Amino acid sequence: MADVLSQYMERINALGGLSVKKKGSKVEIQASFNDDPKVAVTQIRALEVQLRAMKGQAVAEEKVVRAQYQSAAEGTTYKPGVGGALLGAKYRSSMRKQAASARKRLTMQKNAATIPYEEVKVLIDQILASLAVKKAELAGRK
Repeated sequence: MADVLSQYMERINALGGLSVKKKGSKVEIQASFNDDPKVAVTQIRALEVQLRAMKGQAVAEEKVVRAQYQSAAEGTTYKPGVGGALLGAKYRSSMRKQAASARKRLTMQKNAATIPYEEVKVLIDQILASLAVKKAELAGRK
């Protein structure tokens, strides 16, 4: 899961005109477009559409991961049955504690699994913001 960000960075770099590099915790974004402002604005708009679609894919993948953990967490709920009735309150209490710790563990795993998707969404938002600034500069030169 940790390489989700690098996979998306490769996909972003495959788009024309963008170069994204991660240096430590910072991301460096470089963009190169046509010298003609009208053509450059058209290129930026096309990139924005592709980036928004890519962000939608990341959101969909994140939802799938969350749903998998949600269904796994539903199975950890303690449901007292015959054993709970026969063995008493201490048994039921210990089983509830076990179920709660299993849910907490699954929640931590889910959070760890979805962090890369959050990073991808933030990265794409940063790129879209820098493209919006570049587009505004080029629109002023028309």
